[in-house]
Amino acid sequence: MARAGKVTPTYGILIGCSCRAGCLDLGLAALGSVIKKGFRVAAITITPLLKGLCAKKKTNDAIIILHRMTELGCMPNVFSYSVLLKGFCHEGRSHEALELLHMMADDGGDCPSDVVSYNTVINGFLKEGQLKEAIGFFEKMCSDGVEPDVVTYSSLMDYLCKNGRCKEARTIFDSIVKKGLEPTITTYGILLQGYATEGALLEMHKLMDLMIQNGVQPDHHVFNILICAYVKWGKIDEALLEVSKMRQQGLSPNVVTYGTVIDGLCKSE
Repeated sequence: MARAGKVTPTYGILIGCSCRAGCLDLGLAALGSVIKKGFRVAAITITPLLKGLCAKKKTNDAIIILHRMTELGCMPNVFSYSVLLKGFCHEGRSHEALELLHMMADDGGDCPSDVVSYNTVINGFLKEGQLKEAIGFFEKMCSDGVEPDVVTYSSLMDYLCKNGRCKEARTIFDSIVKKGLEPTITTYGILLQGYATEGALLEMHKLMDLMIQNGVQPDHHVFNILICAYVKWGKIDEALLEVSKMRQQGLSPNVVTYGTVIDGLCKSE
């Protein structure tokens, strides 16, 4: 192994396997050996270590390693930054994630921020209940020329629905369609759950019809949302009808379905 040359695959395998097995000390020791011997590494070798540290909520240690990557002869790539973005947001440190996103933009163009990176940060703000900051960041995202995708809009809808603001979520849903984007089954499920929680059963039923009309086939989760809603609001006949529709589409009721229906039948006696 030539000094100052690229690290042999052995070290990369050792670091990767150690981190995936949760043995961060071993992974760090292997990286320390690489540094001591003066070898160069690729970003792909260090990324598993960054993931392992962030998973253990040691994002501060991970950011130190990220800053030292250039000393090891490699530049952080978009995957390296993405790991840290998720780490900060997972720890409720969305403002630091935003700073890191700015760092990506200033990194000489080698790590252009994409919609996934922006979605990670906007999700972080929403998980912390900072809707104003999330909306501001959404606007910045658009002004930066990064086109929001269905995931972006779905995140905003999810927050609104969970906070009793389904009308606003529906406005966003309609805007998705107007922009030519296709709502996913997850997007439909978010709004269906919002309607179900609020007891807006007619709107829920209409949205289900629209979903099927647009060629999005409901899965167990979607059917269970409807069944749970009907049972919750004392409409057991409608719930049983949904179970029948579920079977007609080749889906077998699962433990959630049966549990909900049985509970509803017992309460109706």
